[in-house]
Amino acid sequence: SHKHRNIVAIAAIALTTMMVTTVFAIGFTLLDGMAVLGVSAGGSGAGEAQAFVIALTTVGALLGSGYLIISNIFEASITQDIQYYGLLKTIGTTRPQLKKIIRKQAWRLCRIGIPVGLLIGYGIAGFVVPKVLASVSQAVNLSINPLLFAGSAVLALITVFFSTSKPARTASKVSPVQALKFMPEDNNGGAMTKRSSHNLNPKKMAGANIKRNRKL
Repeated sequence: SHKHRNIVAIAAIALTTMMVTTVFAIGFTLLDGMAVLGVSAGGSGAGEAQAFVIALTTVGALLGSGYLIISNIFEASITQDIQYYGLLKTIGTTRPQLKKIIRKQAWRLCRIGIPVGLLIGYGIAGFVVPKVLASVSQAVNLSINPLLFAGSAVLALITVFFSTSKPARTASKVSPVQALKFMPEDNNGGAMTKRSSHNLNPKKMAGANIKRNRKL
């Protein structure tokens, strides 16, 4: 189950990175195209401002969507592993340490998700850009500006950081008593039931003790 959750989390991180990379690649390529066509900054100030606002709004919407997806995935993961975090609290793990554990899990997933998202996003941009600029100029190639990749990676990391903030707080606030409320399943696949304390008397208790201690 952990593998499946990790795969879903990696896919969410890659999807967020991919969308941002695609927008950045198209934006950088359009800027390069304007430079090739000799479009002056002074003569198209209003157009550039409008394009900047549109790009900023698009990136913000994409990052917001990625934040919600990643946050929900980590929140569900923490809920399923609530007993594990309660056990860590029992043996003396502090809140900052629990938050650090969640962060490390997220960074490990980012090592896979972000590079994959960068490659896929750049590939999508390479398919879209020629179609967008076909009517303008065929001499403009897809931008390979390092800031394109660095900016996309940094924004993805920031999104993951904020996405794991709430789940990390949830895990750090778990108490051992709360963790015990989530009963694990027994070997037969059913939920474990609490032993009934009704109809107990000294005779029954003595008999139970004898059964547990056969040597007596």
